[in-house]
Amino acid sequence: MRYTILIFALMIIAGNLQAQQTVITGKVTDATTGEPVPYAKVYFKNLHLGATTTFEGLYSIKSDKVEDSLTVEYLGYTPKSKHVKKGQAQVINFQIESSETQMGEVTIHPGENPAFRILRGVWAHRSQNDKASLSAYQYRSYSKIEMSATNISDKFKNGALMKPFKNIFDSLKMVSGDDGKTIIPFFISETNSDVYYLKNPGLKSEHIRASKLSGVGLDDGSLVSQLMGSTLQDYNFYQNWMLIIDKGFISPIADGGISFYHYYLIDSMTIDGKYCYKIEFKPRFEKDLAFTGTMWINDTSFALKRIIVAVDKKANLNYIRTMHLQQDLVPTSAGPWLVAKERITVDASEIVGQSFGVLGKLYVVNSDILVNNPQNLKTYEEKITEDDTALKQDDAYWLKNRPDSLTKEDRTIAHIIDTIKRMPNIKTAADIAEVIVNGYYTANKVDIGPYINTLGENVVEGYRFQLGFRTNYDFSKYWVFKAYAAVGTNDLATDGLKYSASAEHFLSREHWTKIGIQNEYDVAGLGVADDFFEDNTLLTESAQLGLLTRLDVVHLNRIWIESDIVQGFNIRAYLVQKTQWPKGDFTFYYYPNPENTSVVEQNITTTEADIEARISFNETYIINGDRRFNVQFEPAPIILIQYSRGIKDLLGGEYDYNKLVVSLEQTIKMGTFGHADYYIAGQKIFNTLPYPLLEVEPGNPTIFRTYETFNMMNFFEFVTDQSLTAFYTQHLDGIFFNRIPLLKKLKWREVVGIKAVWGSISPQNDINNPLSIQYAHTGMYTSSSFYTLNPRLPYAEVSYGVENIFRFFRIDFLQRLNYLEHGAPQFGVKGSFYFAF
Repeated sequence: MRYTILIFALMIIAGNLQAQQTVITGKVTDATTGEPVPYAKVYFKNLHLGATTTFEGLYSIKSDKVEDSLTVEYLGYTPKSKHVKKGQAQVINFQIESSETQMGEVTIHPGENPAFRILRGVWAHRSQNDKASLSAYQYRSYSKIEMSATNISDKFKNGALMKPFKNIFDSLKMVSGDDGKTIIPFFISETNSDVYYLKNPGLKSEHIRASKLSGVGLDDGSLVSQLMGSTLQDYNFYQNWMLIIDKGFISPIADGGISFYHYYLIDSMTIDGKYCYKIEFKPRFEKDLAFTGTMWINDTSFALKRIIVAVDKKANLNYIRTMHLQQDLVPTSAGPWLVAKERITVDASEIVGQSFGVLGKLYVVNSDILVNNPQNLKTYEEKITEDDTALKQDDAYWLKNRPDSLTKEDRTIAHIIDTIKRMPNIKTAADIAEVIVNGYYTANKVDIGPYINTLGENVVEGYRFQLGFRTNYDFSKYWVFKAYAAVGTNDLATDGLKYSASAEHFLSREHWTKIGIQNEYDVAGLGVADDFFEDNTLLTESAQLGLLTRLDVVHLNRIWIESDIVQGFNIRAYLVQKTQWPKGDFTFYYYPNPENTSVVEQNITTTEADIEARISFNETYIINGDRRFNVQFEPAPIILIQYSRGIKDLLGGEYDYNKLVVSLEQTIKMGTFGHADYYIAGQKIFNTLPYPLLEVEPGNPTIFRTYETFNMMNFFEFVTDQSLTAFYTQHLDGIFFNRIPLLKKLKWREVVGIKAVWGSISPQNDINNPLSIQYAHTGMYTSSSFYTLNPRLPYAEVSYGVENIFRFFRIDFLQRLNYLEHGAPQFGVKGSFYFAF
């Protein structure tokens, strides 16, 4: 009996001990974004007991000795505590608020900063740890992206767009937590892809295997899947400068990082079996494009094991409240480390006041990493490709290939987006936004527009009305038809209906090989470059607005073929037959010989064969149906070479001639000194030609500044047949204003530039040289005088300005340095509108 009682007593005691154990699990998230906060410290203040959250923000604590409250802390967030029920299993989730980013209390001891020794180890082992040193690597990448409206103003909630479904607004709210902030999701995507890298010759490609997207106003899932794939989200901290949101940020492990950051060695710990040093860092100057955050460096390889960085709202960025980037890296069999998991959160402010901001969240998981095993070169030919079945994978595929199961929150977000998409007012607003952005209204298989050309005015036509269309990808994968018709108020008595029609056929979409034909009859600016393949926005619009007075009526026929020979090398060849008649306040003069001074109005007919080669580096083409646009991962040169051959007597051509144009342009990221844009072009005309066929230097006497023109030069002021043009602009991104107390809050940015052109005109083409008239049948000139350049004296103008005024306006103070006797002003002030981060 005694033994029975003893055993029973022991069981009761053991049961009580078990009952007294406290088990706590939970998740730590950002109260604004709802994103997990990884590596946060969750602990009891007066006990040596706690846990660190995982990459997914999860934690668990099990102990029989706890306190009444549990606290969470993380750099850049306000600490928070919650009540604990002792002796119970419970779930405690934390939603923590961002705070002014500050380091905790740090004790500074005499001598060298101990973090510097570790940083020297990182620099010394950079080549061994940087993935770029591998001869090749590849991996399977899964990415999930969510975008939501956040910080929605009451004015917007009560506006006309929201009123029709205001009664169900609350049911559409997505609250990030019990004390989180309201966000309304409007886009979610998942992408599975294979990523390949080849060091020599520096090629990287991504093949999208599957993509699942749902979004408000989203019609082309293929375009979005390319933009949202892993290739465009690749951030490597081993690079000294990282391009983030089109700005160059200095890496915290850059060679010269100690000039831009304060470093603090905080702790050491073991992560995934790797002993690491924990280092916190912050910018020396709060407005610099630098990060605040924490990194963990392995003690033996000095490799970056884990990093969390934040871009503070004080940084000189537009529209970005905060940005967080987190990476977990793993070693490969060859030594260098690759990213295994990555999370990026961007909280953007409203572009228009009293509306809403946008919250973007990206989650990436990389697996099946294979290094130093190069594939066939064909694998790397296209930077982004997509399976034909990518958008057609079913739920069974995603259940099998998704690294983590969708959470209840993810499923709720998808349901909300589907609900919003079906609302008529939202669909109408999305259609209007698409018209504003693309310039066309999509009506099934045809796009109507461009709307910006619907109404114009010029000296020849008076008021001009135009209507046009183009077919889209839904019409055909291989054919594109475009056309427009225009009429001016003066046309009935002069030149009649203007029009253009073209057809284009894809021979190979893989290499973007296509052929085309065009017929056009329309007004054009004299000396303005043909903008059929690339728009010349200022001068095209100037012609419509009546700023140009020297206009031609042009009738042309064109055929062309183009193709990508290899990645980054495009060839286009075309044949153009063109006849032009002078209109406006000028005419062509014809001098049959030096003694004949009679004036005869003439037209000019040319037949020209052209070939263009475009060479670009580090560039990716994003395909949008039957159109594409380019994205550069890193700023690199773009080279354009164009040769033109005029052929006399072919299709009525009146002149034999040869023209050559070579240009080079690039944006250079310069870190703390901002970035520079340069453009260099040389052109040469080798034969005798009438003035309208020579090179008219692009002047711009309007009140608006443009990059492509000389902003203190008059229209048609200089004519050359050989020239060298150079533009240079330095965007200083607030390097001085950021350090002036009264100015740094405005986030203004300094900009300076210079433009120059060296040139001349050959004797046979110079109207002021009597010998030129000996070329009897080629002596056509304008009745208005023009100038040419002194070969020893280039035209030059400089500018000093401020950009980022109200986040979208730039003002320049310009000075013309020479050729002042031509009557153009020496000084000027011009403005321009733009969008930039």
